[in-house]
Amino acid sequence: MNKSIERISAVMLAFMTLLSSIFVVPANAATGDKVTISFNYCYDTNGNLIKYQQTTVNDGYTVGSAGDDLLITYVDGREAYCIQPGHSLFAGDQLTEGSSSAWNSLGTAKQNTINLALLCGKPGSGSTLPGNADEKWAATQLIVWEIVSGCRETSGSYNCTNTKYINGITAGGANSGVKSAYNQIVSNMQTMKKIPSFAADSTGSSKTYEMNASGGSYSLTLTDNNSVLGRFDFKSTGGVNVSISGNKLTLTAKSPINNAVVLSASKSVSGASASLIAYGDSGLQDVVSGASGINVNAYFKVKATPGSLKLVKTSEDGKVSGIEFTVKGTNYNETVKTNSKGEFTLSDLVPGTYTVTEKEDSRYEKQSPKTVKVESGKTASVSFKNTLRTGGLKIIKTSDDGIVADIEFTVTGKDYSKTAKSDKNGEIHLADLIPGKYTVTEKVDARYEAQAPQTVTVEADKTATVKFKNTLRKGSLKIIKTSDDGIVADIEFTVTGKDYSKTVKSDKNGEIHLADLIPGIYTVTEKVDARYEAQAPQTVTVEADKTATVKFKNTLRKGGLKIIKTSDDGIVADIEFTVTGKDYSKTAKSDKNGEIHLADLIPGTYTVTEKVDARYETQAPKTVTVEADKTATVKFKNTLRKGGLQIIKTSDDGIVANIEFTVKGTNYNKTAKSNSKGEILLSDLCK
Repeated sequence: MNKSIERISAVMLAFMTLLSSIFVVPANAATGDKVTISFNYCYDTNGNLIKYQQTTVNDGYTVGSAGDDLLITYVDGREAYCIQPGHSLFAGDQLTEGSSSAWNSLGTAKQNTINLALLCGKPGSGSTLPGNADEKWAATQLIVWEIVSGCRETSGSYNCTNTKYINGITAGGANSGVKSAYNQIVSNMQTMKKIPSFAADSTGSSKTYEMNASGGSYSLTLTDNNSVLGRFDFKSTGGVNVSISGNKLTLTAKSPINNAVVLSASKSVSGASASLIAYGDSGLQDVVSGASGINVNAYFKVKATPGSLKLVKTSEDGKVSGIEFTVKGTNYNETVKTNSKGEFTLSDLVPGTYTVTEKEDSRYEKQSPKTVKVESGKTASVSFKNTLRTGGLKIIKTSDDGIVADIEFTVTGKDYSKTAKSDKNGEIHLADLIPGKYTVTEKVDARYEAQAPQTVTVEADKTATVKFKNTLRKGSLKIIKTSDDGIVADIEFTVTGKDYSKTVKSDKNGEIHLADLIPGIYTVTEKVDARYEAQAPQTVTVEADKTATVKFKNTLRKGGLKIIKTSDDGIVADIEFTVTGKDYSKTAKSDKNGEIHLADLIPGTYTVTEKVDARYETQAPKTVTVEADKTATVKFKNTLRKGGLQIIKTSDDGIVANIEFTVKGTNYNKTAKSNSKGEILLSDLCK
């Protein structure tokens, strides 16, 4: 074989390697039969030899030089394609069927792509290609060479990365028939392997599509932009239903699909009259002949990812376990109860809108149903909080002293504690209290009696009332009455203080006991009898838990007594008198003036008795009335016990009348004249 023949064979063999890995290439024949090589000239539609227009070199080998003829290669009379560009092969050479080391070393990708090129070229699609038979063969060989030498991609659009082979034949516009066939083969390769735009040629590279949820089911419509969907038969599988309309494939599922389902389809492409066979010899150019049928597979995956719904229950009273809820959605109705944490989670829900309704409990405010949107692959959350139907509490404060504002109270209950102060009216209003028992404790001022905490039950939608009255810690008052005259019973007293006034009388012991008095200052006023000295009111401080004492002594309004002593003999000093009256007795002596002054005598009748000397006439005791604020006077005159003296005058001359005599004695000196009888009679003469 000349170089032109070698080149043509190599180009055509390279084309077969371009088949995709999805194509099935038959195993090489294992018969070991020998085939004989032959060649023929290659003509265009005008009958002209097809020649190289420029030199083409590959890996140091000249595939063809400008002006060289392009020859068709045959094995036992069947057209073949060289797969070693530039290597020698001569007519009459023999190759062994199924024994090509060159073919085996190409690798699966190139082998499959060559088979695809042969299917789309003259062996498999000759009747659909433009140009004559030779031009179709030439175009097929050029593409095989491109694949073998790495000048054309083995996947995707099978793009040519180096145009040296096609340019070698068609440079300058030559051999246009070859170029037309060449272009059509490439187009056929791209079309034959083309699968729906949404699919891939292997499961590993296939895309996973998420189905959309609507109306309680899933659906997805995929559009084939390659317009080849009608050539593939996708079947329903794994719960996914498939329908095809034009270039649209519609998928539906009634239930979630957590693990992706693989959907696959294939189209069969018939091969040439003979399957692809490689022929070779270690020292010669290897060739391929024929084309094997292939299956073009398409794969994609779908998921119908469910969503989840998590409910979280809270409650003012902390009761969250076993609460019943109904969850409804399209084709879904489930009743569930919360766990000990007040939660539950529903999985594998078809995405969509769900309505969650809590079973009513009379002790809580009514809960409106809630709607929640469940999305694919997500957990939607919804929360319910039970609000207890609340009540109120009214605290009413009163006090003995009228102080009701700013009194501090602490109200405690289950999970509740609040301290508040009363308003100016002595009230506290607490709202939104969870029904139950509460303890109300007052912060009591030291001036009041201790207050025991009170418990009160608050009911829903009602206001409970609790009353506190501050009772001042009381004291007592003791009034003790004494009197100069010993009269202490039924003495009237009036006791006054802040908001207090009471009139009472003393008992037989002269005492008054007043209890339960609010601590403070009190004024005690006695209704004083006229016989007593006026009494000024007294103030007294009453302290809590103590008895204050106030004493009143009635002092009688006193009088005085003056004793005046006179005496015939002028002796008035040191005369002893005894004065007696009710509960009174006193002995006193007159001063040098004959007087005795006695003061502070209780008004009344007194008896004054003189101790009379024997030389005097006896004195009868005298009574005298002593009046208040006055001095009574009593007079005593001592009359000496008297004798008489008769003077008898005689015279020689008988003259006895008018004779003057002087009589002298102690404290006595008197001159008297005799009467006609000559007599003088003197009486009341002291001894």
